[in-house]
This record gives sequence, C-alpha cells and structure tokens, in this order.
Amino acid sequence: MRLLICAALMFSLAVDSLVALGLAQDPPPTQIAPVAPLPPEQEPVILQEHHPWGRFAPGAWKLVRVVTEAFDEKDNIVNTDTVETKTTLVKLEDDGVTLEVEVCVEVAGKRFARAPQIVKQGFHGEPVSEQLKMKYAGTGTVTVDGRAIPCRIIRLESNTGTAKTVTNLYYSALTPPYILKREIVTTDVAGETQLSETSVRVVALDVQCDACESIGGMSHLEAVSKHSKGSVKASVFSSTEVPGGIVSQESEEFDKDNHLLRRSTLQMLSYGLKVEPERTGLFGGLFSGRRRVVPYRKPPKRQQTW
Repeated sequence: MRLLICAALMFSLAVDSLVALGLAQDPPPTQIAPVAPLPPEQEPVILQEHHPWGRFAPGAWKLVRVVTEAFDEKDNIVNTDTVETKTTLVKLEDDGVTLEVEVCVEVAGKRFARAPQIVKQGFHGEPVSEQLKMKYAGTGTVTVDGRAIPCRIIRLESNTGTAKTVTNLYYSALTPPYILKREIVTTDVAGETQLSETSVRVVALDVQCDACESIGGMSHLEAVSKHSKGSVKASVFSSTEVPGGIVSQESEEFDKDNHLLRRSTLQMLSYGLKVEPERTGLFGGLFSGRRRVVPYRKPPKRQQTW
C-alpha cells in the first residue's frame, strides 16, 4: 500500500513524469538547435510557472482515485484496494510549494481516513532538504514524436546517510510539460552498488486521453523503475491545465522473475482552482462549490510500448 501511495504522489507532485523502449535514436547534432552553456552564476533553475502546482494559486486542489489489484502466482486477483487522495496547494514560496495531502483507504469495504500530511517540494520536484545539491550539467536533447527538443540538464544530488540519489532533469522552458525526461539512480553511500533506477520520459505531446476527453494541454509519459526485487512500469497522461498535472495513470508491478504482482489504475475525479469549504464522499464525495468534475471511465486496454 505504501508503494501505491508513493507512486501516485510521485507522478502527481513531480511529474513529472520516461524512457520508452524502442524509441528512435536522437538525430545527429547538426539537426539540434545549439544551446549555449551558462556561467555558474547563471545556472538554470526551473521557473515556478513550469511546476505542475507552481502555476496555480493557493487553494487549488485535485482529487484522484487509485484502484489496485493484487495477483497470485496463477494470475488470479486475490485482493482489490481503493485509495482516494486529495492534494491541496497551501502555499507558494520562492523555493517551492507547500501541499496538504489527505488520503482515504478503502479495504474490504471499510474506509480509513489518514491524518493530513504537509509536503514541501521544490520547483524541480524534489523534497526541500539542506542535503540536496543542485548544479547545471550541460545540454542534451529529448526526442518526442520524432522531434529533437533541446534541453538543459539539471542535476540533483542527495545523500540520506544510507543511500545516495542522483537525478538528471531534462528541462525545456519552451515545451510543456517542461521537464521532458527524468533519470534517477540510487546507490549505496559509496556509490558502488546500484539500488534502483527510474526513467520517466515524455513520449507524445498534445494528445487526447480517452478517460478525460475535454481536458487540453495533455502529454503522454511512460516510466520504468527497476530495483533488486523487481520493477514497475507506468503509462501516464498529464495536463498543464490541471493542478498537479496527472490526469490518468496505469501501472504494473513485477517481481524479479517478471511475474505480475499488482496492477493499478489512477483516475482524476475532480479538481478546482480555489478552496473548497465543504466536503462530502470517501472524503464525503466530490466537493461542493466551484469545481471541474471528471466522470470516471475505465481507460480502454492499450498495447504497451515499454
């Protein structure tokens, strides 16, 4: 269950959100527009308006539902859990956003609401921490729909005392959703043993999500995360018009023998651009007042490309 909630938060807060297998290779340098390196005092940062929450005013919120099916060794469904998460933008500051996250879990027909949590996040999608180091790491390209998009690479390094994580962000200030690729590698503190590797990449721009046809500004992302016990693969639809970005997500978790353990479907239920004073639903239902309600429709089966 912790993995499910973390996965939902990772894509909705950061998104942000891949390396799809079988993509065409980047074109020769002659086809790539030059990007001049910056001096250290002008190293690039991600602008507030390019963060999935940073472009909205405090009070903006979003409600999502995640349905997870667990499988046994014979591929039979043995358990189904439902989680609804409401995320609200509490504060915008120079160094990031403050979010309130409310989670309600439904297990075997019973509902359990957890105490709200406050999350502080930088505009690069990272948790705010004194241990975090950020630097300019040169330029690169991300190929989307056959188009090579020049990007600046921003490198984030953090050390928890037990593990070290290095994240490379490929950032284009001219192309929504702005962070076009995110590469994350976690090793032991000495850097000798790799613990996990995650790749998130935009694979299509200006697409239409079957589950939310009326929402524009949509991008399709794919993610692959590998660790010693297995892997997680996800297909994500994100929109710049929605607080937090994520609109729909399908993910599958496999063990080290590539046997399916869990399948999860995330669907946005509703969102709003100001504080909602009344609540009804799993949190008491969808919220009253000004809001955008998105009817839930299970996404159709699609051929996976990872």
